[in-house]
Amino acid sequence: MRRPRKSTTRRGKRGKAQSAAEKRASVERAPSPTAWTQPDTTAELLLQRGEVMRQRFIAAAGTFGGTAPLASNATIALTIAKAEAQHAELLKRITEAEATIAKLMEASTTPGRNQPPPLTVQEAEQIHNIFISIKEQPALPIPRPPAEVSEAPKKLNSIRDNLKRYADNFLTEASKSSGKAAGRAISFVAICYYLIDHLTALSNHISDWLSTIGTLLN
Repeated sequence: MRRPRKSTTRRGKRGKAQSAAEKRASVERAPSPTAWTQPDTTAELLLQRGEVMRQRFIAAAGTFGGTAPLASNATIALTIAKAEAQHAELLKRITEAEATIAKLMEASTTPGRNQPPPLTVQEAEQIHNIFISIKEQPALPIPRPPAEVSEAPKKLNSIRDNLKRYADNFLTEASKSSGKAAGRAISFVAICYYLIDHLTALSNHISDWLSTIGTLLN
């Protein structure tokens, strides 16, 4: 006996219903206007972001003679994304440097130490002011960043050089010691060199960030 064929009507309706559900899910999963900052950034969202920033630049044209309004939306958007990533890295580096400075200041006040502090009061204040200024700046400051920020690389390099001379001299004197005194001295100098690395990296990162936003503000 021949078996009756199964009706495909129900299956067809089910397929259409599934297709409609998938379309609704696709709409629901559409990226938000801020999704351009996520790893799955789309070109369309970047272009939208570029257009928004173009309008900001045009509105601020009276403040600075920027050439950004003449750039393409994609170029503006990609440059902004780069500047924001660099600024986020700067904030992370500042946090690390602040922790190292706290350790250095604590180690420099150890009882029995009669050497001058590794950072002068003026240098400590300069570093503090630089960090505060950068934290207060948006990733893309309009108008230009204040002088405290633009001059930060030069100041940090100067402080770094002074700290390196201090650490080198301290290490030379420590080599004349022995036992526990030598061990404490080496640990202290290690923190100095660690801060030197932080200041070097921060100077470079600030310069790179300023260079990136300068392509839009110059």
